[in-house]
Amino acid sequence: MKNERGITLVELIAALAIIGIITVVIASVLMTGTSSADRTSSKQQMQQEANYIVEVIRAEYLKKENNEIKIKVNNAEEKLIINNKVISQGYKYTIEEPEESDEENTFSIDPNENVKFEMVLIDGVNKPFPINTTFSKLR
Repeated sequence: MKNERGITLVELIAALAIIGIITVVIASVLMTGTSSADRTSSKQQMQQEANYIVEVIRAEYLKKENNEIKIKVNNAEEKLIINNKVISQGYKYTIEEPEESDEENTFSIDPNENVKFEMVLIDGVNKPFPINTTFSKLR
């Protein structure tokens, strides 16, 4: 019998091929998981921003009696301004106007009426996040 020491070239190539396939599968799973986590994080951040915007508008709506709430969109600076106070920045904002406004990119909400509010937040990668709600007081 011959002395069989070491491994053959065929065995070495087969082992490298198996290790390569396993590495590609693991890398693919990690990339998919990372991508999914980024999407989820971005969506959650936009949801929190939308909730904050709605709550600020709601608070203003509930405490105002006769004065209109002025909402101004400044997409050049990526800011949302309510009654001359910046409440959100870092997104592009599109608001469906409840009524025609005298000023460009300025929208008014009358606290004496029920108001349907529709807005879209757009993040840095142009993913839209719609906000649809109605502000009303019991009368």
